[in-house]
Formats: sequence, C-alpha cells, structure tokens
Amino acid sequence: MGEIPYSNEKCYELTLTPDYVSDWTFNDAIRELIQNGIDQEVLDKENYFSVEYDQARQILKLKNTRSVLKINTLLLGRSSKARNEDTVGQFGEGYKIAALVLNRLGKTFTVLNNEKKEIWVSRFKNSEKWREKILAFYIGKRGTEDTGLCIEVGNVSWEEYAGLSKVWIGLCGFDYEKVSTQYGEILTDENLAGQVFVNGLFVDCNSDLQYGYNFKPRYINLERDNMIDSTTMFSPGDVM
Repeated sequence: MGEIPYSNEKCYELTLTPDYVSDWTFNDAIRELIQNGIDQEVLDKENYFSVEYDQARQILKLKNTRSVLKINTLLLGRSSKARNEDTVGQFGEGYKIAALVLNRLGKTFTVLNNEKKEIWVSRFKNSEKWREKILAFYIGKRGTEDTGLCIEVGNVSWEEYAGLSKVWIGLCGFDYEKVSTQYGEILTDENLAGQVFVNGLFVDCNSDLQYGYNFKPRYINLERDNMIDSTTMFSPGDVM
C-alpha cells in the first residue's frame, strides 16, 4: 500500500511542508478523520460512519457509506461544513493535515473514493516548483464495485488502535449509561465522570464534574486545536 498501480495517475501538490503542526500525534490525526466521518453522518443520517481495524494487516479503516470526495477538497479552507452548527469541523483542513501527520509518522494514507472509482494516495515529494519537500496526493482510476468512501491508514499497531478509545467515545469498549437532553447527553457511567465530549469526540477533562457530558456542537465552541473555546461557558445545571 502507498503506491498506485492504476491508470491515469495525476499528482496534486499541496503547499504543506512536513513540519507543519509538528506537535500533532497519531491520535490528533485520527481524531480529525473520525470527526470528518461523524460530521458526514450528521449531514446525512444514511451516510453511516464506522471504524474497523485489521490487526493482521495493521490497517485502520474509516468508512462512510455514501460519501464522495471532490478534488476541490484538497484546497485548504475548502469545507462544506462551515457555519453548520450541527457539525464539529469548520475550518477545511481535516484530512489533508491528518494525511501529512500520518505520513510523517511513517503511516500510509490511502483514500478509496469508490463512487468516482478513484484511489488517492498521499506521500511527501520534492517539489520542483517550490524547491521544497511537500505533501502531494496521487490520484488514479481503479475498477471497483464498492460504494462510499474508505480511508485506510497503514502500519497501525494494535497499541495505537487501542489508544483511540481516548479520542472517540464510540471506541470506548463498553456500553455506557446516559441521559439524553436538548443539549446532548449526560454520561452517568462512572468510567466517564469528568470527561467532556462533543458529538462523541473527547475535548476536555474536569475532575470537578460529577458526570461526563457529550454536547451537541451548537452548544460548545471549539478552537482549531479542538479544545473548548474560552468564551464557552457552561455548568452541569445547564444540561440537566
């Protein structure tokens, strides 16, 4: 995985150098991909999002059943989710930054854009135009009867996959108790006490909170680093 043995390959250079967001970890990158997948399901309830791990091949798969990736999404700042109060992502960086970080960490990054019968592979290249090493996406055609969108991240260890339970409540590994409210969910399971989520994505931990909370995005403002905006104010009483 990582090379495209397909026809009509095209290379798209992004103005992103390997050291961009140099403090980002594996979990940070995968969080962006999970966020995108969840947001796509929010926008279309039939566009189901799921995460799978093939331990034998060390491949992490993030799937949406109806998504299609357009070429203009390679532009930084290009986002169909901007100003949508029901989605977490807003800034149009998402999978491009995730691909950069994962490539930097020695992972492969492949997008099976099945509805368009395409395969997208990212890797670093020495750009003649910019005279710098930058991130590039190589896009080729592939024959497939599969549908939807699948992002495959290769060279992922079991320990790395298991650590994603700290990122997304959907991978926590147990059935948790919750109470639904107009603001989101109160997580009454003691294993989640003090943890704050937005659409299931972990954003903060506060030991002063008796319960955990999973907010709808419209009630919590997030900064670019996915931390709660300091202008967001809430108390447990607001969501009870």
